[in-house]
Amino acid sequence: ATSVKLLHMTDKEVLVDTLWLLSYLSDGADENQLVVAGTPGVITSLIKFLNLETPMELLTPALRAAGNLLTGPDTSTDYALSCGIIEHLKPLLDHTRSGICKETAWAFSNIFGSVPEHVSLCLDSEVHDKLLQMAYNPKTPAEVVKEINWCITNAILGSTQNDFERLLHNDDSLVQLSMTGIEKVFTFGNTLGDVQRLTQGSEDDQVLPPNPFLDYLFGLYVDDIVLRDGPELEAHNFRLAQLATIFET
Repeated sequence: ATSVKLLHMTDKEVLVDTLWLLSYLSDGADENQLVVAGTPGVITSLIKFLNLETPMELLTPALRAAGNLLTGPDTSTDYALSCGIIEHLKPLLDHTRSGICKETAWAFSNIFGSVPEHVSLCLDSEVHDKLLQMAYNPKTPAEVVKEINWCITNAILGSTQNDFERLLHNDDSLVQLSMTGIEKVFTFGNTLGDVQRLTQGSEDDQVLPPNPFLDYLFGLYVDDIVLRDGPELEAHNFRLAQLATIFET
């Protein structure tokens, strides 16, 4: 393919234009991403630019194209993983530019957000250990931590039981991190509800303003425990009631 030939040229201007073209083509419909990923030689030629020595004007579009391809269908991600993209991305988490670290974490979040098999590959590479170290480092920029949070969230949601055990075994602080977030949902949300009750009043003292943050947790309000019923929500409401009891202030 022409794009593959262009990626092997030495003219920097041609390389920059070609890499940006690939990033534009891969940022769209699944069909386009499959065409780019499935073109023989494209991904192997693309990932050679994913290293710490690559000039920024080449690394930026190459990393964007790689990340875009990882947002596509699982088949597109399969192509990239089979070419060893994880090992090419990992060193970029140590890049001196926070923008590159953010884009790299975003690329990993797309892999973690794919199918369980892809989550397993990431765990095998131990990239989650590096991501967690960065997340706990106070010097890591907030925009990078945000993308790392998506990596961890996707890893937890998309993992099999065995991989979930691996996550907790390697770093049980994940549990503490999750519980801290849940605690803030109740603490801050209940405080806001108290403020609303004091400032707005209530016709019925037995009806408390809902905790507005619980929608982010389960998609239910506190009073839904009473107002909603049905077997399909019984377990859901029970978990919410348990949490409300644990973090009652």
